[in-house]
Amino acid sequence: MHKFILPVFLLGLIFLSACNTVGDAIQDIGSSCNQPYFEYKSGDCCLDTNDNNICDSDEDLDFASLEAELKAENSNDVTGQATDESPKTEEVAEEFTEVVENVTEETAEVDLSALSPHELCLYKFNMDGNDLIFRYTTWDSFSNEWNPIVEALKQLDYTVVSTKAGSDISGSFEHNDNFMKECFPTLKHERVTPLFICAGNKDEFIGIEADVYVLRDFADDCKE
Repeated sequence: MHKFILPVFLLGLIFLSACNTVGDAIQDIGSSCNQPYFEYKSGDCCLDTNDNNICDSDEDLDFASLEAELKAENSNDVTGQATDESPKTEEVAEEFTEVVENVTEETAEVDLSALSPHELCLYKFNMDGNDLIFRYTTWDSFSNEWNPIVEALKQLDYTVVSTKAGSDISGSFEHNDNFMKECFPTLKHERVTPLFICAGNKDEFIGIEADVYVLRDFADDCKE
């Protein structure tokens, strides 16, 4: 009986030794990192002194600080992202300042005391004496015939200001725009459309037959 036990015991020791050797070989093949380093992704190693397959640098993270940062970011999102909007607010403020400065400089170049009441009225509405006013109605066909002529004149670098007279009810001619109410309260041909008016001298031209050359000549007379 003892003769059989000894050989079996020796065979067991050999088997266990072989298993350990194979396991170590497999571990060496599966990882390119030597202890105390841990291969946290293929080809990359990190220090793992406690051999728990977690990088020591990850274990040292201050999770409380991270949580506080996340809460702060969420708070900014809820309140309209104040951090991101601050630079935009500063840009808008700078643009507004530039506009105000430009307007101030332009105003300083104009001697308002030298302007007549009518010129002051035009200046109030950012208009010029060379502008041509096109007074039209929507209920008559004659005004529609002049629309392409007016657009053609604009293409020739003439400034034409269109203003609707009355409502959509036939026979209505009252002013709708404030610049007409204040600068042109009365007209010679108040109940006629289409009507062209020189902004500067208030001359009027009744649009009978649509003609771009006739209208251009009238616009040139307005500039003289």
